[in-house]
Amino acid sequence: MIRPAGARMGLALGAALLIAGCAGGDRVTLLSHSDGGPDGAIAVLGEGGEETVLDRANLQATLTGGRPRLRELAEADPNHVALMAGLPPPPAPLILMDFPFGEFSLSAAQIASIRAHLSGLEGRPGYQIEIRGYTDSTGEEPGNRILSQDRADRVAEIVRNEGFVVAQEDVVGMSEFEAIRENGDGRPDPSFRRVEVVIR
Repeated sequence: MIRPAGARMGLALGAALLIAGCAGGDRVTLLSHSDGGPDGAIAVLGEGGEETVLDRANLQATLTGGRPRLRELAEADPNHVALMAGLPPPPAPLILMDFPFGEFSLSAAQIASIRAHLSGLEGRPGYQIEIRGYTDSTGEEPGNRILSQDRADRVAEIVRNEGFVVAQEDVVGMSEFEAIRENGDGRPDPSFRRVEVVIR
């Protein structure tokens, strides 16, 4: 049985190669994190319930006779390298700022930033684009929600005009929620008036 080790469950398990089942001869290898983050950890449980933890990159456990046997790989397995190379790049955020108070129109510079952010996406299968619009804390919540949605919709319109698919459920007005920092109600702050575009 294979499970994340203890409190480290939230760490970069996407960098781990897990093989199904616990039959004799199965192997589990902890790979380096694809974007340089922490490698995380994996616990491998033997038939008797004993736990063996893989807690660094290129550590491998082979299940033999119901008990994990550890070895450190001198170099990355070419199959693992190919697997990691085939993963999509990590999410890439673009943050568009400097929206005038109460407006959702885009400047020429913002449109150019959107187009640059989309470059190279044409040949990538299975991408997902999320667009979230925000406001600052001035104004009433119903109006801010509408304005933040208008900002997100305007950016989505540009993205779609460039030939990319954006599901409408991934275009969301967040109003003043998820603020960059605490600044209190009713305080204008242009840095809060933003749209975030995330490509996964």
